[in-house]
Amino acid sequence: MRTFKLYSAALLMFAAIPSFAQDASERNSEIGSKVLMQEGTDKVSWKNGKYTYEKILEVPGVDKKTLYERAKAWVKVNVKTSQDHIYFDDNEQNSILATTALKIKDSKNSVMTNQFVDFKFKIYFKEGKVKIACDDFVYHGISQAGEVLQKDFDNLKSMYKTFQKEIYTDFDEHFPQMITSLESSLKKSGNDDKW
Repeated sequence: MRTFKLYSAALLMFAAIPSFAQDASERNSEIGSKVLMQEGTDKVSWKNGKYTYEKILEVPGVDKKTLYERAKAWVKVNVKTSQDHIYFDDNEQNSILATTALKIKDSKNSVMTNQFVDFKFKIYFKEGKVKIACDDFVYHGISQAGEVLQKDFDNLKSMYKTFQKEIYTDFDEHFPQMITSLESSLKKSGNDDKW
């Protein structure tokens, strides 16, 4: 009888291993920003385990000063940040540096509210060329219990997968729209610059 119990226990243990392994792999499956992980014309990299985003934009025939002024006008209207977090005082007009945030809609189940992802937003200028660079992505939110969460955006693993997917999906919808809007402002025709 004792041998039967040991045999049964061993059989159950070995039968449970594949299902345990499957659960562990599901828990560790990759969930993240598809925009920040994609490859293509945008240079997206993984530095020190953190998301970074970089895009080089060619604007032939447009001088550095004009590109700087177009970007500055766009930033004033579109970058939502507290005072003194946008730096325009570059005498050489080589760069604009800002800290900005993208609002994330509340979770469907109202478990997380007041969500946003803040990040450093940098624009560099050369004759006929602009580099857009973003890094230091940080998620912020408030749980239903009132807990304030602040996490590296690339590592939301302690949250339920459903909430992670909602956050990344919403970010992936709005971040490209922001970049496209800036690109449109930088590429606008010369006639739009004159009043």
